[in-house]
Amino acid sequence: MAEKKELTNYEASAKYPLTQEEIDLEVKGYEEWLQTQPKKVRREHEKRLKKLNEAQMKLVNFRLAPEEYEGLRILSELTGVTQTDIIRDLIRAELRNQKEAIQAYNSSINEIKKKLK
Repeated sequence: MAEKKELTNYEASAKYPLTQEEIDLEVKGYEEWLQTQPKKVRREHEKRLKKLNEAQMKLVNFRLAPEEYEGLRILSELTGVTQTDIIRDLIRAELRNQKEAIQAYNSSINEIKKKLK
């Protein structure tokens, strides 16, 4: 009789990925736990999260017209937010607005990939 093979963490996460709801609950639990920690611990976690996020980011270069650049620079000075963060916030807002279209596109692509296999 064959023994039941226990899945590694990687195999389990690949075979049974978390739902978005489960991810959100884990994040909420982590954030609540972090609020109970001393400032020193919170700062260390913020540093680690920042490094992790930066490691996962992709570099994008693009050009702006002089008036666009000047407007962005002024907006950055007025709000006290970096130019990068302003651009990132605009992109995130547009991604939220187009969430359904993006999901439909991904579903279509996944269906095509399944048919090709």
